[in-house]
Amino acid sequence: MNHLVSIIIPVYKVDAYIEKCMQSLLDQTYTNFEALIVDDGSPDNSIQLAKAKVGDDPRFIFFEKENGGQGTARNLALDNTKGDYIAFLDSDDTYTTNMLEISIDYLSNDSNTDILNFGINYVDEEGTLLHKVFHENNSLNTDKDILLLNKTTTNFFWDKVFRKSCISNHRFSTSIKTYEDVDLLYQVLFGCKITTIPNCLYNYTQRLGSTSYSLPPSYIHDKHHIVSNAKKFLINKSILQENEQYYNNYYLIEMYYKPLRLIAQYSKNYSRDISELTR
Repeated sequence: MNHLVSIIIPVYKVDAYIEKCMQSLLDQTYTNFEALIVDDGSPDNSIQLAKAKVGDDPRFIFFEKENGGQGTARNLALDNTKGDYIAFLDSDDTYTTNMLEISIDYLSNDSNTDILNFGINYVDEEGTLLHKVFHENNSLNTDKDILLLNKTTTNFFWDKVFRKSCISNHRFSTSIKTYEDVDLLYQVLFGCKITTIPNCLYNYTQRLGSTSYSLPPSYIHDKHHIVSNAKKFLINKSILQENEQYYNNYYLIEMYYKPLRLIAQYSKNYSRDISELTR
């Protein structure tokens, strides 16, 4: 078991968190990895802090680009991966020290599993555990939940490890700035065997000001693209007709239910946002 793992980490304005993120990689019990750290035009000193933390460790590879969003940063890293497996880590989060060891051990011993899905520790900004979310060990099949509307698995990339063959031909949309995972993940999972294990291996930091707790400027624009791309995907796979009601439900939830709830909570111009949503 000596497979190389490529870990993709976009960085933007996380100087309060980046050192913990890097430390969680330095502490990994499985050491054969490359960390592809992409500076997405971050205006603070996040990258300087990251470089100081990892020193001259050759496993940490830094890239720079103009700010374009997390999806474009991940694409740059995907273009440069050398690993047999691909994992994702947000720069304000951390792995448990045994994340890579457990994941690669499982994938090495189960050649039928394409993607390993593990549990999540929800933590506050100090790292205190708030709660855990996990499922019992089982195989997942998205054939009946193609767009993940019914939450067969999460819409996150970072609570999974992918065989490179599953993801190497996919890229994040450059037209979407928020919730780009929702737009791409179902496409990556389609036709793949996914196994979930109960181990909680990812520490997901809950912080105010993150996308989950705000209404980003591009949010409604992004939602229009997300539902349009989902329909195109079903058409391209020749499965829209048999999934028409399913897609209609997806459209209503993604285009109205979720945005209306977020607008009600965080909008600073309610009338404008409602008008844009229903245009």
